[in-house]
Amino acid sequence: MGNYWSCWSERGSYAIDGSAGAVDIYPLDEYFKHSTDETQIFFTSTLLMVVVSLLLTRIISKKAKKK
Repeated sequence: MGNYWSCWSERGSYAIDGSAGAVDIYPLDEYFKHSTDETQIFFTSTLLMVVVSLLLTRIISKKAKKK
């Protein structure tokens, strides 16, 4: 998978501007969007971390109040 270049409309590699002579050998001709699976995994794992953090905070605060 390469990078999206809005000014690239050819086939083959994309010559990147600059003195380094760099080339993107896999340029994309349309903007890449994260797949639904990747997005779902990210949001699910983030939600899980938040829920676990809240539960641990509640358990710790209840134990502190008992003392």
